[in-house]
Amino acid sequence: MFQIAKKSEIKGLQRRKTWRVLSKHFLPKEANVLSGRFVLTLKNVGSIEVKAKARYVAQGHKDKEKREMVQNITTLRQSSTRLISSVAAVKGFQIFAHDFNQAYLESD
Repeated sequence: MFQIAKKSEIKGLQRRKTWRVLSKHFLPKEANVLSGRFVLTLKNVGSIEVKAKARYVAQGHKDKEKREMVQNITTLRQSSTRLISSVAAVKGFQIFAHDFNQAYLESD
């Protein structure tokens, strides 16, 4: 049941060109490659139309650049954001921010 759902998810991701297969030879040394896993669940449990659902999830917690990301940017106050931006502009620093809770790749 889940094998069909997984194959369907993979086909959908391929159709959307979410990734491409590369030989390790062509992969840059500094490439940030994330692993992934499937999240499997049943939809419409308790009804006649129980359906298996597979969702592919990138495992961002293993991202080697995670330490450089601000995890909870929404909690920064407006004045703190202005101060950080001002100092960065004067000193020539680069600021990288990423606001996310969870990211899923879905074929549909």
